[in-house]
Amino acid sequence: MSNPPDSMVAIITCSSMDPPQFAGSTLTIDSISFTNTSEPFPNGDFENWTTISTGEDPSGWGTYANQFPYYNLPVLVTKTIDANSGSFAVKLISDTGTVPPPFGTGVPGDTLLGTLQLNLINGFSSTKYPFAYKPDSLVGYTKGTVAPDTNNFNFIMVQLSNNGTTIGQAFYFTQNSSNTYSRFATNFSYTSGLIPDSMQFIIFAGNPGDPIPGNVFYVDDLSFIYNPLNINDISEKTTFKIYPNPVKDNLNIFTYSNEETFIKIYNIVGEIILEAPMNMDLTTVSASDLSAGLFFYQILNKNGNILDAGKFIKE
Repeated sequence: MSNPPDSMVAIITCSSMDPPQFAGSTLTIDSISFTNTSEPFPNGDFENWTTISTGEDPSGWGTYANQFPYYNLPVLVTKTIDANSGSFAVKLISDTGTVPPPFGTGVPGDTLLGTLQLNLINGFSSTKYPFAYKPDSLVGYTKGTVAPDTNNFNFIMVQLSNNGTTIGQAFYFTQNSSNTYSRFATNFSYTSGLIPDSMQFIIFAGNPGDPIPGNVFYVDDLSFIYNPLNINDISEKTTFKIYPNPVKDNLNIFTYSNEETFIKIYNIVGEIILEAPMNMDLTTVSASDLSAGLFFYQILNKNGNILDAGKFIKE
């Protein structure tokens, strides 16, 4: 099936739908969930853009060459309407320019890679992200041109960390040139059973270790796939209910757990904007001072373990 479904019909019954039906059956259902579902992260569809001195960067993402207009470098990362879905995608290229020391040789002909990093404001550090589970894989849509060279490719790298230590990685390489978007999926490999609390996500239009000009890399609709191990992994997550969503004034969190917990709320670039202890039953958090937009939350126990995570919209 090339196109995903846009609607669903679900029927629950405690007796046969065909006659004869018999009285006396009961069925109790709670917390129905899909497994193996995808979850986009902030602006993974590249629909939102922020104006900078050299043009625009995807909101929540940053580029290197685009940040130095005084070097008069080519613009390597741009917004494009040639999207897989929605209105926009991101386009990265590799090109040549003259980059003075210490970033380059100062000689005309330095190869420059289009490089895009999630939350570049933190440099090469990882971006805080409210993971509830370990993502199983990274998926997205790409197309582009790879200049002929055995060592050349377009490249996406994701590193997941817990408390500053790398615990998982996923890499996507392609040497194919195509003018049509195709879906890719690449699995994460893990060295720990811990749930990550941050990630480093970088897209390269070329091989960062051996760059050459001529690459073009279109990227759109990035998301993570989560595949909980069993139904117990899902039921543990349902001990908290958050409402209303969207929210205008007060955000309510209903707790079914007797464990001591607290909540953290993040904006789309991973900054903590609120942290508060939670009551044993109902906790109300004022959202009136939040700006309109998308926010993420984590509910943690006193040991810092993530018990629940999700997102909400402030109207």
